[in-house]
Amino acid sequence: MKDDCPRPLDLVNAFLEGNGKWDGHVRACPSCAGQIRELEADRKAFLIKHPFSSFWEGLEKRREKRPSAFGRFWDQIRSSGALRAAAAMASVAAIMFLVYHRPTPPAPNPEILSKGGVDLGFYVASATGGEAERGKSGMAVPAGTALQFVYSAGDPYLILIGVEADRSLSVYYPSSGTESASVASGSQKKLPQGLRWQPKTGYERFYGVFSKTPVKLEEIQKALEGIAIEKSAKLPLPYAQASVILYRK
Repeated sequence: MKDDCPRPLDLVNAFLEGNGKWDGHVRACPSCAGQIRELEADRKAFLIKHPFSSFWEGLEKRREKRPSAFGRFWDQIRSSGALRAAAAMASVAAIMFLVYHRPTPPAPNPEILSKGGVDLGFYVASATGGEAERGKSGMAVPAGTALQFVYSAGDPYLILIGVEADRSLSVYYPSSGTESASVASGSQKKLPQGLRWQPKTGYERFYGVFSKTPVKLEEIQKALEGIAIEKSAKLPLPYAQASVILYRK
């Protein structure tokens, strides 16, 4: 979804109203065009499963069980073609609103789903002693904060390093610090040990390098030469990688 795209609710409303407000945008935006195709497919599927004839039959049956006031109101609706169409479209709109606005879980990172895709995240210990909170790359935390890194990967080897603003390097996994070590494959796996962040400078970028065979630390050190650490989310290496950056508060 681009910055100039309509909100999903606005796009649904325009579709149901048929006002053409976003037609020009939809023609130039593959993402919104895909949403409109899905809306049209769902509309057709709904009408096949719930044709207007069954809608009226259901209301007729309910009318028989309702007080006479409802019966008189229903007779007015049934006698008006415009009101019949409006009521039918309202039923379609209500169903589609429920379909398109029910809570959905966060979509998994598409990079993780691709072959060799990886993800690196972390949890930050609560200052009040409560549950750890999921951190975000780019956040500022005080020195001495306890961190727990988590990862998602399919490759069996990992080396996790940190590079600070002064280019000083620390190896956080494995503890030997000479080459990558084996880790369990899967999603949102915790590293065997946490760490207490003790930066000497204003920021530190953490690189997770995943590989099918062990990677020497020397190869990573060579890849770090000449790159801007703060802006470089990946190293010039032929391995799956992910990184996060922390700033000292």
